Amino acid sequence: MKIFITAQALQKHEMETRFAAFMYDLIEHMLKLYMMPEHNSRNHWKQEIYAFVNKVDKLKSSKKYPSKNQIFDWTYRKVDDILNDQSRMTLLVMNLCQSYGCEMPENLDEMLSTFDALCYDYFLWLSDKLSKDGIAFRSDVYSKLDELF
Repeated sequence: MKIFITAQALQKHEMETRFAAFMYDLIEHMLKLYMMPEHNSRNHWKQEIYAFVNKVDKLKSSKKYPSKNQIFDWTYRKVDDILNDQSRMTLLVMNLCQSYGCEMPENLDEMLSTFDALCYDYFLWLSDKLSKDGIAFRSDVYSKLDELF
């Protein structure tokens, strides 16, 4: 009798789809951290970011974790179009300011450029971590978010 265990192995397409489902919400929470560094919901937002993407399964085809480049493509590259869409990001910032009572940044272009660079750094770090270990621990994610935001 042969038993095959495939529950944890996924196709690349399935994994990419799983990541894509959370990217917009993840970016919104990262933006909250960036715009409101002293807000008392900061730990909640970090928890949400951690929950969105903290592990990756091995690929069905290779039985290995996806490469750093694959994970980076499935995360940052999926939100790159959002981060570089000036009108969409402006609306997101306006919505956050209205919802949380903060003021619109004076130099929005500069702020969004800096935010994009911070997101790039975070997803590069996360991609490296997940490609090696398959998991990013909560304490590591929180530390990285505190370092960046």
